[in-house]
Amino acid sequence: MCEGEEPVDDEPEERHLTATADFVSFLQARHKLPVRMQCRWRGHAYLVSTPPRRHVVDDGVVLVGDAAGLAYPSGGEGIRPAVESGVMAARAILAADHRYERANLQPYEQQLRDRFKLESEPPDRRPWQATLAATLAPWFFDARWLVRHQVLDRWFLRAGEPALDSKSQATRTPSTRM
Repeated sequence: MCEGEEPVDDEPEERHLTATADFVSFLQARHKLPVRMQCRWRGHAYLVSTPPRRHVVDDGVVLVGDAAGLAYPSGGEGIRPAVESGVMAARAILAADHRYERANLQPYEQQLRDRFKLESEPPDRRPWQATLAATLAPWFFDARWLVRHQVLDRWFLRAGEPALDSKSQATRTPSTRM
């Protein structure tokens, strides 16, 4: 440790490793993973959009994509929201005109809520909805046309949604190009 440096808390990393080892043991005990398998976990967890769990702007900070929790809850897909939120964030930054306080960046958060229909509370799920979904799911997923056009194109890829408006919502145009 260098002089003046704060000690690093290794406990969260140790808890993560312990939890991972416990999960692997759980899967091995149920014969879901080979007992002698050595694995290295890759990837990351991310937030989904309903309900939003964090503010996406603060003084000098604008979150986009997975960091803003914009993956679609129905399938976890988040490329489109990541790209669109990046464009919207750029517009908000330009509109802030070098004044990057939260109040000047706040319209971006509302634009995200409007664009991705983010609700402040999750919708109520009634017990009959889960029963109906469980009953129809096997039939539904055996129908290739429905899976291709409804599940993949409409629900997962959101192919029917209009593209983000190409007109800039920023009130300021940058005077120099990067």
